Amino acid sequence: MTKAAKLTRLVLVLAVAPCALLLAGCGESESEKFDKAKAEVCKSRAAIEKQVESLKSLPLSVGSVTSAQKSLEVIEQELKKIKEEAPKLKPETKTQVEKSTSEFTSEVTKIAETLGTTLTPSNVVKQVEAATKKLLSSYEATLKTLSCS
Repeated sequence: MTKAAKLTRLVLVLAVAPCALLLAGCGESESEKFDKAKAEVCKSRAAIEKQVESLKSLPLSVGSVTSAQKSLEVIEQELKKIKEEAPKLKPETKTQVEKSTSEFTSEVTKIAETLGTTLTPSNVVKQVEAATKKLLSSYEATLKTLSCS
């Protein structure tokens, strides 16, 4: 190999090496992806907790049904967000999040169906009160147990 060819090769290597290093530094690391997904899950969990607390403080009246249904809609939207982020989590966290989300979603679905179909003027207050208690209990047993610290 001639001196010119060696020099050309050296220049090429020196030119390409920094570019390769820059490209390697682009994008998120696995750890950053996990952390970002966990932050999103925790953000949704906080929004759900806010809705659960809102339901807990609702006055028991016929007018509370609409507020309860709106809170359930927000909770369902946040649960969808959590489900979207779950696959991006570390395996051990993913399992816990998926289990908690599945259990809580099941309870939310039952409650939403109850509030949507079986309410009569005579039982509305009792139904909303029972649904709120179930939801609070389910939240505390599932999503609230997720570590977001």
